[in-house]
Amino acid sequence: MIVGAGQAGFQTAIALRGGGYQLPITLVGDEPHLPYQRPPLSKEFLLGKHTIEKSELRPLAFFETHNIALRIGERAIGIDRDTQTIHIESRPSIPYDKLVLATGSRVRKLPIEGALYLRTRDDAIAIKQRLDSAQSIAIIGGGFIGLEIAAAATTLGKRRHRDRSAAETDGSRGRARDLGFLSRLARLARRRPSLRSAACTRRGSHHRRHRRRAQ
Repeated sequence: MIVGAGQAGFQTAIALRGGGYQLPITLVGDEPHLPYQRPPLSKEFLLGKHTIEKSELRPLAFFETHNIALRIGERAIGIDRDTQTIHIESRPSIPYDKLVLATGSRVRKLPIEGALYLRTRDDAIAIKQRLDSAQSIAIIGGGFIGLEIAAAATTLGKRRHRDRSAAETDGSRGRARDLGFLSRLARLARRRPSLRSAACTRRGSHHRRHRRRAQ
């Protein structure tokens, strides 16, 4: 029994079969899709280079041929180790002999109305639909996924958001606007530790920029 039908769960099943494991294998996943890879979702799919179906790791026939049962669209909500069963939301429990947990992580939601997040195939579809009509975008998260989305958006000709009034201000008012942004980001970072590095990066670039001006 493998809980998590993403790439990690899929590779575990394939490795077991490749190692000669002959007993039945069940993949349980809460998304109603065949196992798929996530990296293309943040760039190639957004740019229209890949269809969403191309992210699928294998067709349905592959799993049938290799005796890998798919329980997709079924969310595991608990484990009973005494009876060796997995509790499935709104469905009967499933027994297991050996158990692998390959569920990955969840996106942490921020208190921003209307924000989109990227983790799943459906998330990518929603972002692509919004990108098609968006003129400018703002991205929170400067890691691999954020940079990939930024690169795709730039290729599509999207611009970063810019406050029009700030473009018409003198240097001192522009600095005040920067400091106001840093203050808001710092307050959010205190509540959200994962944003502290972003606050530090912005603060450092701000001081370097204005130090060069003073020279």
